[in-house]
Amino acid sequence: MRRAFSAAFHTLVLAALFNALVLLVRNLRYLQRLEDEPPPSADDHPVIDVLIPARDEAGTLPRCLDSLLMQTYPFFSVTVLDDQSTDGTPEIVQWYAAIDERVKLVSGKRLPDSWAGKPWACQQLGDQASGDVLLFVDADTWFEPDVLERTAGIMHREKPGLFCVMPHQEAHTLAERLVLPGLYMLFLCGTPLWKLEDSRFPDIAAANGQFICIPADTYREVGGHSLVRDQIVEDIALSRQIKKRGHRLLARSAVRSVHCRMYRSSLEVLDGFSKNAYASFGDRPDRAIGAILVMIATHLVPGWLLLGAARRRSPGSAILPATELGLGVLLRLVVSGRMGFRLRDSVFAPLNAVAFVIITLRSIWWRYVGGGYQWKGRRYQTSGASQ
Repeated sequence: MRRAFSAAFHTLVLAALFNALVLLVRNLRYLQRLEDEPPPSADDHPVIDVLIPARDEAGTLPRCLDSLLMQTYPFFSVTVLDDQSTDGTPEIVQWYAAIDERVKLVSGKRLPDSWAGKPWACQQLGDQASGDVLLFVDADTWFEPDVLERTAGIMHREKPGLFCVMPHQEAHTLAERLVLPGLYMLFLCGTPLWKLEDSRFPDIAAANGQFICIPADTYREVGGHSLVRDQIVEDIALSRQIKKRGHRLLARSAVRSVHCRMYRSSLEVLDGFSKNAYASFGDRPDRAIGAILVMIATHLVPGWLLLGAARRRSPGSAILPATELGLGVLLRLVVSGRMGFRLRDSVFAPLNAVAFVIITLRSIWWRYVGGGYQWKGRRYQTSGASQ
């Protein structure tokens, strides 16, 4: 009985890991690069409104704004919404607005009871925008000089309902190096990108709120961020709503031209992903617990079995768990190579799983026991995902 259970377990684990590897390879072959996109033709110059929601972003805004003002594409403006910051965020934007007329500061209104913070800030930005294309970016992003030029080209040629990119995620602290590659692993090993862009699969949708580009007409047609007013993970929710309304989604990698550093300490990493983790599963405990069990089975149990085989000095019983651990490291290695993470950190793949389990359990705790999700001085009783 024990031998049969062991055989079944290893069969399922190996099947899951090989399936993830096949999907990853296919996704990376399918995923095109923003850097390969040509600029628009001489006669096609959509005006881009770059829209930045900012709450206590004094430490990150200067690099973001500097990179935008160095863009080679001339047809754009930048609007920053100060979401009731308590640091020097509005003063920084005012300084840039004084030296460059393309920059404008908007003071955010008080957060209504029925809204989450970021959707409310983005909706206010969208309401006052006047360009052909709305580009929502986070204040902690920065860009190479040709990003807007290539974005304008792809928006004109492809005419997507929503276009997003996968930036290079800066990772310096140990917590960043553990968690951020796992973010891309979950996406690239779990989402068939060819279905993401296919309207025949309306339930398969994703986006990255660090860089979301939407035609202004489409944004207003669907109702903008009011569609997802109570959603903490508003980017995925917005992409799903736009796709369900018949519009096409489009994604590109941009690890050489779009950069982001989301968090700067281990506590910020823990809090930031705890805010999003359970909501990413639609506030569904079956999905969240299922993902935790899969992660434990594929990345943690093999290590425990390998240690047991080493203690017993049983080389034969070490073959399967060693193979499983090797496949987990290989997945991390392939993702790291394509998305710009340190290759030598791939040996941390089992610790990726530990971080995932801890963060997801903490997110569930926040939702049901801990008084709600917490971020930037605000507390949300639900993520909005279950409504």
